[in-house]
Amino acid sequence: MKIFAAVLGLFAVVAMSVLPVSTASAAAATNQTITITEAQINSSYAVTNPHLRSISNVSVDLQDGQAVLNATVTTRDKKAYNTVSVFKPVIRYGAVRWMFVSATVNGQAVPQEVLNLLNSSLYPNWRSVFQSVLARAIVGPFKVNSVSISGDAITLEITKYR
Repeated sequence: MKIFAAVLGLFAVVAMSVLPVSTASAAAATNQTITITEAQINSSYAVTNPHLRSISNVSVDLQDGQAVLNATVTTRDKKAYNTVSVFKPVIRYGAVRWMFVSATVNGQAVPQEVLNLLNSSLYPNWRSVFQSVLARAIVGPFKVNSVSISGDAITLEITKYR
């Protein structure tokens, strides 16, 4: 019983110390709309200089509801493959995550094993591209409330703190 009381007391102290901080943060929050264009993404450093040397000729095509990442992937034995990967945005825990939808290599649909390989190599590159462009658009902590892609732009509704 003493352990239960001690844990309950500790929980109360922690809860009380967090409560004013959350209230202060909520009071300073503002809602904003951020638009990121296809041109901004394609001129970003992460697109023009991919972090993996095996990836080149990167470009992003924004289409309704999805982002299409075109890239050339060169294997260790110097074979080059033109890839097209389709990603859809999903919001999880206030952040944009990208769901890998499909891919083609040299114009052919690929089996699941190749999808897994492409996902492990291209997904980090796309995430890096998106995060670098987003970091320039938003400074400080924020939460994404909604994301939409139409035409040549990604529109984010965010809550910015501070």
